[in-house]
Amino acid sequence: IGPAHSGDPELIVARKPDVIFWTYTNAGYADSLQRRTGIPVVVLNYGDLANQKATFFKALHLIAEVLNKQARADKLIAYIEAAIQDLERRTNRVPNTEKVYVGGVAHRGSHGITSTEPLYAPFMYVKATNVGSGIGLEHAYIDKEQLIQWNPDKIFIDSSGYNQVVNELAPGSVLAETLKAVKNNELYMVLPYNYYTTNFETVLANAYYVGKVLYPDQFKDIDPAKTADRIYGFFVGKGVYSDMQKLYGGFRKLKLR
Repeated sequence: IGPAHSGDPELIVARKPDVIFWTYTNAGYADSLQRRTGIPVVVLNYGDLANQKATFFKALHLIAEVLNKQARADKLIAYIEAAIQDLERRTNRVPNTEKVYVGGVAHRGSHGITSTEPLYAPFMYVKATNVGSGIGLEHAYIDKEQLIQWNPDKIFIDSSGYNQVVNELAPGSVLAETLKAVKNNELYMVLPYNYYTTNFETVLANAYYVGKVLYPDQFKDIDPAKTADRIYGFFVGKGVYSDMQKLYGGFRKLKLR
């Protein structure tokens, strides 16, 4: 409420909240905001659904404790765990040697094909061979030469970076002429789930779509759009996939040739 990131104490007070939750901050800033507003401020460590899942669940439990919503937090955590287990169960015993890459990943704004996630959770949950998995734990920007060297079999594109990626992979470009995923029309759009923070429900929705693309037999009962709506419905009370599709194009195969 107010300027991005910092907020405006007076505007926050005008909304008359009983409590303020604040991510990506520290005790000093939180104490200052609490003094200025007279409203309790609770700091949350956001976590993720990759290597910081326990941190995310801890944050949910803290929110639940403050709001007296323990049952809801338990249901959310159980739902997430069940979805991850289902994805792993479908793919655990199925060999998949195809190399995959995700590009155009949003990170403090939209970016092109060289913006990627080494720990892209949708890949992790379906045992996909992520060519970028060995370059660290955080979001990364790679060189185009590195992508050419990896030469993945399939490329998934975060649709927030769609315009940049389409330009970079346009016919006649170096990437279009060298990457087999482009030449073979093995490009797939996934929904953006982060800009500064993460929409965890979209992480799960993307994972089911990735699974459908990589393991069609194991996911033959899955309609990615309907599955996304079920996930959104549980998290936010309404199936909003059609809204996401209008904004970002939805799950689809992309042909540039």
